[in-house]
Amino acid sequence: DSHIQLIGRVIVKGPAIIDLKNGQLMINGDPVTRTAIKPFFPTDRLQKAGYPPHVAQMRETLPNGKSHRIIKLLGEVGLYDISGPIAVPEKTVFILHDNRDRAFDSRIFGPVPFQNILGEPHFFTAPAERFGDPLRGDDHP
Repeated sequence: DSHIQLIGRVIVKGPAIIDLKNGQLMINGDPVTRTAIKPFFPTDRLQKAGYPPHVAQMRETLPNGKSHRIIKLLGEVGLYDISGPIAVPEKTVFILHDNRDRAFDSRIFGPVPFQNILGEPHFFTAPAERFGDPLRGDDHP
């Protein structure tokens, strides 16, 4: 639907080859570096929505040097792994969300043409409980 607008993390600009197996992202055949970081502790409200009491987090560093956090609700099960390498054509981008086990992204709708990109978000807001409790040292997902 051309009226739906989504925000997602651009993982790579085409041309490129993307693969995701057992939770490991591969770009052009090379594994993307991941480092385990402190777990995310969902609020009671998120746990009632199906989140476990603690969720594995990793810092993923892309080939361009940009890094970001990802959360893995299901560990390395790879529920939304790609069934084979995907070619990302020139003048498109491949988008993945940080919550890899609950995401609607390029694994579902494919690479996004440049002309469909409206802009770049500079910040986001969310309900306060999504940011964790800074007094306890919780990090947001």
